[in-house]
Amino acid sequence: MKLRFVRDTLRLVILILSVLVLSQNCTAGIERTAKRWYMIDLYGGTSMPHGEYEGIGGTTFITGTGGVLKIGADYLYDDGTHFGVDYGVMRTRTLLALGFRFTDIQYKDLVILPGYEPFLPFGAYGPITVNLTQWDFDFTVHHFLADLSSHSAAPYVGIGAQVGATSKTATGFNSVNRSTFALSLDFGADVKISSGEGGRSFVTLSSVNSYQFVGTGDRPKYLNVGVGLKYFFRP
Repeated sequence: MKLRFVRDTLRLVILILSVLVLSQNCTAGIERTAKRWYMIDLYGGTSMPHGEYEGIGGTTFITGTGGVLKIGADYLYDDGTHFGVDYGVMRTRTLLALGFRFTDIQYKDLVILPGYEPFLPFGAYGPITVNLTQWDFDFTVHHFLADLSSHSAAPYVGIGAQVGATSKTATGFNSVNRSTFALSLDFGADVKISSGEGGRSFVTLSSVNSYQFVGTGDRPKYLNVGVGLKYFFRP
């Protein structure tokens, strides 16, 4: 099971990384004279769940008649937190980045639905606390509406792909890791707060937001709202 999880995750990582590399090569071929900036960032924020789910952490919700119950995120999850780090390359106004993101999944201690008896999300585990976390490789393509190297601020839009695993742990039980995948629409803005000597580096304060519109299985989808610091530099 663990080998299958690792294999599937690596396949997704290699596939998406290949797409990003090809995109970067195409951009480089078109814009031979474009300036290349390297970027490192740190960010974090709040994760607000949305959507409907037939289960949580691999546990499916079954009704008394044997049917599958769909539960809205408002009844099932609380807001969580996330943080991450990225490394990327920017040519003119397009930034390609690869990073790592951690999300702390917070769920309701008791699910209270109209027309149903209240129940524990992980009834089979009894009163034991079950911890859910999301670990992802994060691949993003962002396009700025202005050239950050020559402007003090610029909004951006883009798309992201999160490839990783949902981890479930509980005292006295074996940990369970399931490979998962999500797609997001990304948006925000960067404001330049300092510049290095000779114009070969600069730092921005960034609004880092994303709306996950696709997620595999019962992986929770989030509207992520956060802030970060980005450091751009040229060798």
